[in-house]
Amino acid sequence: MDHVIGIDIGTTAVKVIIAGGNAAAARAGSEYGLLLPKPGWVEQDADLMWQAVRSALNKALAQFKGDRRGIRAISLSTQRDTLVCVDRENRPVRNMITWMDGRSTAQCEKLSAGIGDEKVYGITGVGISTIWTLAFILWIRDHEKDVFSRTACFGLVHDHVMMRLGAKKHYLDRSSACQTMLYDLFQGVWSFELMEYAGLDAERLPDLVDPGTFIGTLDPSLAAEFGLGKEVALIAGGGDQQCAALGAGAVMPGEVEIGIGTAGNILAVTDVPVLDPHRRMICHRSVVPNGWILEGAMLATGKVIQWIQDTIYSGKSLPEIDREIAEKSLPGAGGMVMVPHFEGAACPYWNPQATGVVFGLTLSSGKADIARAAMEGICLETRKNVDLLPQFGITASRVLVSGGAARSAVWMQILADVLGLDVHIPVESDCAALGAALLAAFGCSVMTQEEAFSGGIAVDAVYHPDAKLHGLYESLYRKNCDLYQTINSAGLYGGGA
Repeated sequence: MDHVIGIDIGTTAVKVIIAGGNAAAARAGSEYGLLLPKPGWVEQDADLMWQAVRSALNKALAQFKGDRRGIRAISLSTQRDTLVCVDRENRPVRNMITWMDGRSTAQCEKLSAGIGDEKVYGITGVGISTIWTLAFILWIRDHEKDVFSRTACFGLVHDHVMMRLGAKKHYLDRSSACQTMLYDLFQGVWSFELMEYAGLDAERLPDLVDPGTFIGTLDPSLAAEFGLGKEVALIAGGGDQQCAALGAGAVMPGEVEIGIGTAGNILAVTDVPVLDPHRRMICHRSVVPNGWILEGAMLATGKVIQWIQDTIYSGKSLPEIDREIAEKSLPGAGGMVMVPHFEGAACPYWNPQATGVVFGLTLSSGKADIARAAMEGICLETRKNVDLLPQFGITASRVLVSGGAARSAVWMQILADVLGLDVHIPVESDCAALGAALLAAFGCSVMTQEEAFSGGIAVDAVYHPDAKLHGLYESLYRKNCDLYQTINSAGLYGGGA
């Protein structure tokens, strides 16, 4: 049986799946860290990321029981936005600047004044924000002139790692390019106006290709190192969230995939591009041919729970916290409401000044109540995103969840109760890596387009909403919305969207 490899290069970890069809035959992972050189700056070392890729590949291949020479192709799912500046030999000229970095506020303000928020959104499908790649490029242009001049390619994780794997040019898939704030969403090319504003030309940006495109073969020395055949195809992959939607089975219009990992993303599948006149949701290319995504976002989800684990529970695991919440805290967390904007607010507010708030603490509040309030707060923010969809003619027909949160039964039941919708959990937990594997299979003709993009992914569990608890969360939802608006209107966040 032919197999393929899907590699998911996330924010702090690499996950590898060796897949035959829709099922994983082997899997492994490796972690790599963040660099925090100054407050608000979040960087990474590209060499450490590459070492994590090689480590995870070797671990997965060690577990694989099949014929390694029957592995036909490799594709990638990669963290989006993160900027990788390299010279002509694909050597990094500085640390990567990640999507979490907030140093480029002044550059975004100048872009807003120079070209305008509405025009940028109309070209790119994303509103002006410090999250996107262009903001980092503008900061480097203004503050690191030597780096700006020495950079041969302002790329992303996808094109950089593909070059290390053996691609002869920088190739970036269009689903990832959507989050650069440089991509013309409707023309499918780099925006001339935004390149001119940045002082760039297309020669200093990756070549754009569709997900599933053949872009080269694995470097012979790596093929020998991994014990693979000589003609392993490199297939253009996709952004991690779009790949996760594919790997979870969200491919038909109206299906919604919610990825809750380090951050949170809400992806609604549509067959036409959709722009939000209020610029709250962002529009992207899907990894599915001719597909589109309307996407909402939350900046801190898993990181909030990690803060709970580290700060309040002294490192207890998520299953341990799950059990304690189930045993010691009731739905509603004793009247406590958390606004979980620990790193600013994304959709629908887009307020980088927003901070976390815990409202309703009493002397009877326990650790389990705080943990439950955090999960409830994240689910309430998720609903704010889902509630926008009908404005664009999208009705959520099926909700699927990927990411670390999907392993928490308490969290997923809260989500079902808050949304008032069934929540489906795919059997494959590493949905983004599986999505990349499906692109690899399609790109090397192991699967037909219909087979790769049918959405026929097995479901492990379904959480059904409780009507009574949905009513409780209706009340908490209104309180959460009012709490944010009251704080923001009072200027306690220092302004906001």
